[in-house]
Amino acid sequence: MANHILCEFTIKKEDLKYPIKLLNYDDVDKGKSNENELKESCELHLNGNKIDFTFKYKFEKEGKYKLKIICNKPLSNINYLFYNCSCLTFIDLSHFNTTNLTELNGTFYNCTSLTTILLLNFNTSNIHSMNNLFRNCNLLSEIDLSFLNTSNVESMSGIFRDCSSLLKLDLSIFKTEKLTIMNSMFYNCNSLIELKISNFNTEKVTDMNQIFYKCSSLKELNISNFKTENINTLNCMFYNCNSLLELNLSSFNTANVTDMSGMFYGCNSLKKINISSFNTEKVTNMSAMFYGCSSLIELNLSNFNTKNVTDMNLIFRECSTLTKLNLNNFNTINVVDMSGMFYDCKSIIELDLSNFNTSKVTGMNGMFYHCISLVKVNISSFDTKNVTNMGNMFYECEKIIELDLTNFQTGIVITMNGMFYNCFSLKKLNLSSFDIKNVTDLSFIFTGLNKDCDIIQNNQFDLEKMLN
Repeated sequence: MANHILCEFTIKKEDLKYPIKLLNYDDVDKGKSNENELKESCELHLNGNKIDFTFKYKFEKEGKYKLKIICNKPLSNINYLFYNCSCLTFIDLSHFNTTNLTELNGTFYNCTSLTTILLLNFNTSNIHSMNNLFRNCNLLSEIDLSFLNTSNVESMSGIFRDCSSLLKLDLSIFKTEKLTIMNSMFYNCNSLIELKISNFNTEKVTDMNQIFYKCSSLKELNISNFKTENINTLNCMFYNCNSLLELNLSSFNTANVTDMSGMFYGCNSLKKINISSFNTEKVTNMSAMFYGCSSLIELNLSNFNTKNVTDMNLIFRECSTLTKLNLNNFNTINVVDMSGMFYDCKSIIELDLSNFNTSKVTGMNGMFYHCISLVKVNISSFDTKNVTNMGNMFYECEKIIELDLTNFQTGIVITMNGMFYNCFSLKKLNLSSFDIKNVTDLSFIFTGLNKDCDIIQNNQFDLEKMLN
């Protein structure tokens, strides 16, 4: 039975200065060497001529070179075999014996010049791990994977990560019944316009962290059959998927999820999102969850249970098309950080946050920054005794007419810079409860206020100086 690998290396003028890597013998994951097995089992033939076995070769001339790796017996490990082989442009594994292989981790990782991989008859029935298999093959625009048998694969972490030239991936042949790890699977596949994974069985999957991170060319994604009951983190799952128009996640079971931070960050074309099935009882982190979802017209979060959430920092930042947001069901008793929460929500007209318990909050800086359409905000329930930062809190809230902050306790606040900057419609501002003895930064706090604004205070602010 034939047992060989065919490769082609393209050598440029600048590559003549130093030896070029042909093969790699370090298994990066396991921290051990495969050097002896490769030396004992393989012969190298360069342009038809046998050469002494070597992992690096000093080329004398520019051009294309054909390398045939003949294996005298089946190899037991080809993890990271071509890792960092930056001049490798073509590889054919159609006649390679995979009988003894159980892993294909990082085999082509960082083959940054690779444009063609042939896997005809490549038997992967015994493979259980394909982590980082094609990672950073950033010139690879297409690959036929229809011959791969993935029925025993348990982990595909980063398998296509940073394959930034891939245009289409049809994985409909993939059997994923045993798959448990999918994190970063399509991370930064930013040219991908078509992805067929609707057949994936994800019942055993425990990790989908950053799976579609920066898949910025995908306009649609069918994952309606995804099972997520074993997932505990959905961090940055759709981060910067800024061409997606719609997402139906109604099948998602999120009962065990603790982290949803950055989940839809930068999805600025997303107009509709169905998250009606989300169970958020165990979630502790929602920071930047909808950050930059600037095309969302409505967002129904009535099913959200936020009793365990500690971080809501930037959660709705730059949701600039939302005109209303009903957060009456939000339980914020454990939230510590609300900084930038509604930052640049410039179409919201009214916010009722009277149900908010903010007794543990330390950061409110930039909370309503540039909410230029906001006319009314109910924050009468706010307990600010633990807040240290109120900088830019109402910065450029241009349409607010009145703010009654008599419930505010500011004894440990350090920063109030720009707090009411350019709130030029304010007619009445009640700061009578304010204690600024520990504030170190009051810069621009009243800059842009109308001189007729009635500021009620307890003589702690030098208004004559600060309003000029």
